Amino acid sequence: MFMRINLLPWREKARRAQRQTFMVHSGLVLLGVVLMVSAVNAVQQHWLTEQQARNQRLTAGVNDFRATLQAFKREDKKREALQSRLQLVNALQQQRNNVTALLNFIPTVMPEGAYLSRLAQQRGRVTVEGWVTSNAEMASLLAALEQSALATDVDIDTVITESGSQRANKRFTLSFRLTDYVTPQLPKPQGVQS
Repeated sequence: MFMRINLLPWREKARRAQRQTFMVHSGLVLLGVVLMVSAVNAVQQHWLTEQQARNQRLTAGVNDFRATLQAFKREDKKREALQSRLQLVNALQQQRNNVTALLNFIPTVMPEGAYLSRLAQQRGRVTVEGWVTSNAEMASLLAALEQSALATDVDIDTVITESGSQRANKRFTLSFRLTDYVTPQLPKPQGVQS
């Protein structure tokens, strides 16, 4: 059996000390790496949290902006509906004067002895039905209409003579166009394209 005798104990102690120093240095380096990685991770988490907060603020701002746009669209539709109603009211007020103009015009052209039984107006075209006692009254009515600057396109449609009547015996239907007729500009319904 052999026995080993260490004649140089200081070498063994130096190796142990060197190993111990290496382990301490390795532990310190490992601890430094862990601390550095933790610090970098903490900084990145902080940046990420700030960016998420910014993103949330931006998303909230975008949602508020979209809600505001929707509100503007609703208000714009209400405004368009009100404008359409206002245009319709204005058009009806313009057209209201047509009846007055017609009723003011008819007595100026009707001769004595002529009677009206029906008066109709549609888009500026006036249709008159009535009775006269003689051809002279009928001719006078037609001449007055043709000479008037307020009537154009005079057209006699029918003249029917009824015999044996004591009163007016000629029934007539004529039509003409009023020159002062106001054609209203009605608003177009929404969704209709011209």
